[in-house]
Amino acid sequence: QACSRFCDHRAVPSLAASAALRRVQVAPHFAMPTMSTKADFHGLSPADLESEVAEASTQEDVAAPAPVRRRGRLIVAGLAAAAAGTAAATVMLSRSAPTGSTHDVAAMVTLEEADKAPVCSAEGQNCLETKCCWPGGKKGMQCYAKDKFWASCSETCKKGVHPGEKHGTYDQYGTFQPDKWSCEELGERSEPGCEAFEKEGDCPTERCAWRAGKCNKPCWQFPDKASCPGDIGCIWDTKEDNGPAQCLEDPCASPGEDCTKSTCCSSQRGAAGFACFAKHETYATCMPSCGGDDKKDWSCKQLGNVSRFEPGCAWAGKSCAKDQLCCNIGFNCLVKDDTFMGCQQTVEQSTWFAKKIPLPAGWKGTFVGPGRTEYSVPAAGEGEAVSGTALYCFMAIL
Repeated sequence: QACSRFCDHRAVPSLAASAALRRVQVAPHFAMPTMSTKADFHGLSPADLESEVAEASTQEDVAAPAPVRRRGRLIVAGLAAAAAGTAAATVMLSRSAPTGSTHDVAAMVTLEEADKAPVCSAEGQNCLETKCCWPGGKKGMQCYAKDKFWASCSETCKKGVHPGEKHGTYDQYGTFQPDKWSCEELGERSEPGCEAFEKEGDCPTERCAWRAGKCNKPCWQFPDKASCPGDIGCIWDTKEDNGPAQCLEDPCASPGEDCTKSTCCSSQRGAAGFACFAKHETYATCMPSCGGDDKKDWSCKQLGNVSRFEPGCAWAGKSCAKDQLCCNIGFNCLVKDDTFMGCQQTVEQSTWFAKKIPLPAGWKGTFVGPGRTEYSVPAAGEGEAVSGTALYCFMAIL
């Protein structure tokens, strides 16, 4: 799986080293680094494989800027650990990002831990050696072979050339001949995906979650903030202070959802400043207020506190993994090390001058996001509920 992200499928080594790498199941929002030097590793011994990749990385080191050099070394470290078969060796994988920036701090996974994880392949990944697929589709996913170099997980497969096929060979006349799929079935078909179950009682809770009236993948399976679906009750947040951001199940309710059990309202899913108000003993939902002619049949009993307004940024010294934005002027969201990114002051700013401040010792300083400056809050629209006049904006001049 790791190799399929940055090698041509014909160059993926079918060796113990690559098998060990495939066993490394990393949190899905971390991707293997991109390797710019293409090489044919097929048929090499583990020792020769390590040497070839080290040479490619060294060549990349010479011409590439600092972030790329780090990525090159990570590839070599991973392959070396896999080839050596060291169970406790640590493989560091960092999410691909434009040169000079990063979006998530590197994940740390040991081969010992990785061996406990499933070794099946996801849709679109090479399943030639795993011969099994993650659950998916209405009837499950099957590993279908294309040729002796590539196989992929999909619901169905039609023999011959697939639309959009880009791999192939040139015949003696110089005409490109796209590869044909044999569609040979490898291994057994997987279980159906969560979306295949239409009734709550049929939804397999050991691997799926019934939210918003549907059987869905659990939140943790969504790899990044963009894919984390709020409509099924997921939020992009951290489990603990200064921890990494990930897609988590929202313990609170959004407007329209029943909050009888949670008694809290979700700031991230449209209920900032709302409270949970009861209609009767079995139903309550999140609203900015409760009362009026349209709520005559509501008890309007408030359950829990009013939800806070999320600032959408992190304060000085705090983790900025969630929003990748700092609340303070003169602070930037920077990477400290492989486990923490935080808001660190880089400029001392006043009315008359701006002075650069060096980073503390031990900080990598990779830029992730800026600091927030002045911004306006849009006024409430006509007929919309307002917060009242209890809060005022003021400036303190020191």
